[in-house]
Amino acid sequence: QGATDVDVACCCFDVAGAFLSEARADALALVAGDADFMPLVRQLLTARAADGFRVYVCAAQNGVSRTYRKWIEEEAERCELIELNSVLAHFSPHVIDLRGNKRPLDHESGQVDVAAIVAAVAAAAPAVPSPLTHNASGAESDRDMVQDTARSRRHQGLTLNVSGAEGPAWRDMHSCSLVGLLLERGLAATLAQVWMHHTLVTDLSCGALAELVMGAPLLAEMHISDTAITATGLAAIAAGATAAGCGSSERPHKLYINARHLGGESALAVCHAHAPSTHVRLRQVHDGSPHGRGSP
Repeated sequence: QGATDVDVACCCFDVAGAFLSEARADALALVAGDADFMPLVRQLLTARAADGFRVYVCAAQNGVSRTYRKWIEEEAERCELIELNSVLAHFSPHVIDLRGNKRPLDHESGQVDVAAIVAAVAAAAPAVPSPLTHNASGAESDRDMVQDTARSRRHQGLTLNVSGAEGPAWRDMHSCSLVGLLLERGLAATLAQVWMHHTLVTDLSCGALAELVMGAPLLAEMHISDTAITATGLAAIAAGATAAGCGSSERPHKLYINARHLGGESALAVCHAHAPSTHVRLRQVHDGSPHGRGSP
């Protein structure tokens, strides 16, 4: 971490012209809210005060300390704090970020509003090309098009992120309801990634998640780490990937499953049993044992 901070600082000094006669740019965008960088920003502004050099600190509001935020406000003419999520939304319109406190709440029931989440997927879905629609890639057959789409899935499919322990609790009933509605409305086919880590889901969600895998041909990643899901639930999801043909000629990409909270022989056995269709991340072990990595 310390070495990275030094690298970042050197790059910032480079942009500000510390190693040249003039700055390389009129402004610097520093995507980091760590207060450790405050002396760096102060030095940059001081050294380039006569040039009107500006620094934009891009970070989540809750990721910037009160002291750092107050200092930025005092330096408003030369320094500005920009909400990182608003910036990322422009670069990643395919990401549906409903983490933690962003999960919509149904005020009548006091539960997560799953229908609102499905509506968000539906709103973003038009940006995802249909895998059976011809494009300029030259693919002629439906099978070629599906495979061509799969190869670029990370650019075409949606990422649905409902992870996080904060905000309205995400439980098994929400997972099951979400999957049911996505499949019913044909929206599962637009998903490339599902993030559900650090929630209250258990093995009871995994049957539905396996159904989602089978009904979502673009799905490449599923993040279920730091939950109560056990090796039994992992096996259900992995079996869904195998049944869906992940890793085959029909669906060439393996399903990546992040289950880094799991380890031991049972979880490792699941990885080996479904190695042709999945790549599973298990708990990292630092003694060199084989439990740190999932599928071979």
